[in-house]
Amino acid sequence: MQNLQKRWNTKTLGKDCAQSAAKRARQKARNGEFEPKADNFDGSVPIEEMPEMSLEEKVAYQEARIRYLEDYVEFQKKMPSILEEIYSSYNVKK
Repeated sequence: MQNLQKRWNTKTLGKDCAQSAAKRARQKARNGEFEPKADNFDGSVPIEEMPEMSLEEKVAYQEARIRYLEDYVEFQKKMPSILEEIYSSYNVKK
């Protein structure tokens, strides 16, 4: 456990390790070293908050964003029945 903590210690890794990793990933994408995939992006983050991206990264980001929003819409559709179930189980316990 101690070895794992040392491995992920931000003081050991440096202040800008996440930004540096993102920069290296973007550089690899520009060089064609790997193709960005939608799974590499968090669709819950608006594009305005994303750093500069290549065309391939933008496509992958948009695919992730669409997936996220579709899941969100499906959840919203189920919300009334979830609330009804919670409410009805609350009334039974009274």
